[in-house]
Amino acid sequence: MKLHISPCPNDTFTFHAMIHGLVDTEGIAFEPVFDDIDALNGAAIQHPGDEDVIKISYAALPEAAGSFRLLGSGSALGHGNGPLLVSKHKIYPDELHDALIGIPGELTTANRLLSIVYPAAGRKRVYLFS
Repeated sequence: MKLHISPCPNDTFTFHAMIHGLVDTEGIAFEPVFDDIDALNGAAIQHPGDEDVIKISYAALPEAAGSFRLLGSGSALGHGNGPLLVSKHKIYPDELHDALIGIPGELTTANRLLSIVYPAAGRKRVYLFS
């Protein structure tokens, strides 16, 4: 079974034991397919059903929900962990409307949370996460 995940540490840690046969998967072998989170979100929405298992962002879930079942584990969203907004120079929240902000994709949880917390931050550009 193909397991489409991103190369981010959350995914590689979460699925390591399944991929390497360290837990009983009841005879199911998993073949990892690594891709950027933006590409995974797009694949789940544009080509539903093409992948056996695919990791997507919470922000992409509403658009892909009708085509997939949500697993009971594998989530990387929680209190006290990313996403983070970082800068080489000190920047204040009221300056974010002018700041160019790199995001890992339009339908990523990072972008969704940024849009909620700083709705005036409009200068965003998608960059490959890695």
